[in-house]
Amino acid sequence: MFSKMDLAREDISQYDVGKKLKLSLHSISQGNTLGELWSYNKETFFLWDKGNVVLYIFGKKLSIGSLEDVRVFFEDVIVKDAVHEGFQYFKLDDATGSIPVSSIFGDLESLDSHFYGYNKEDVTVPVGCFDIVDIDQDLLKKTDMSHLEQVKDEIGWMWPSLDRFFEKGFGKAAIIDDKIVCWCTAEYVSENMCGIGIETSEEHRKQGLATITAAEFIRYALDKGIRPHWECHAKNQASVRLAEKLGFSKLESKTVYLGRF
Repeated sequence: MFSKMDLAREDISQYDVGKKLKLSLHSISQGNTLGELWSYNKETFFLWDKGNVVLYIFGKKLSIGSLEDVRVFFEDVIVKDAVHEGFQYFKLDDATGSIPVSSIFGDLESLDSHFYGYNKEDVTVPVGCFDIVDIDQDLLKKTDMSHLEQVKDEIGWMWPSLDRFFEKGFGKAAIIDDKIVCWCTAEYVSENMCGIGIETSEEHRKQGLATITAAEFIRYALDKGIRPHWECHAKNQASVRLAEKLGFSKLESKTVYLGRF
């Protein structure tokens, strides 16, 4: 009843999905994020997004009689793959609203999540007393710069490989005294969309570094014809404030679930 689909061959425009799921579908179909798409009776679909470790369910509402098939699929396919990949936690996003989640996926914590898009045509980049550089092969080849491994880990988490990031991705980093103090990387990249991953070193937080680095990232993305997007938990008020300060507009809010393998 479950069949694995070839996303590279699928016309994904046929799927009526939310904006966050659309971002993931396009990136996975183009090989920029690891993931798999499964169908159940060709009516309900399960997207296993290995970037942010999310199981999306969309399409036709499931019947009560199909729930045992879903439980077996989750345990035999998703859980086994997650253990192999070393994942400990996952998020569940069920757009069908048809699954009694605790009976299949175990104890879950509900989380309110916001998804933003950048709809403006330009961005104002504040002036900072530090350098903003591209995250590219030359930067990541350096051996005498702090936080390089954290940047590589961020890319490795969200991309199939560093080589794929260098080919299709991009990023910006703030440099102070030969140290990477803030890094902003593209994730879920497709022809005209991308997500944002951003981090500031603990000792340099609350100094405006993230605002300037992200603004420079947005400008670069817009120049490439790519609309950046931003996702955060509603409880992460620092991320909410930064997204709104940068000029992002909220596209959707929803409740997702956090579970453990």
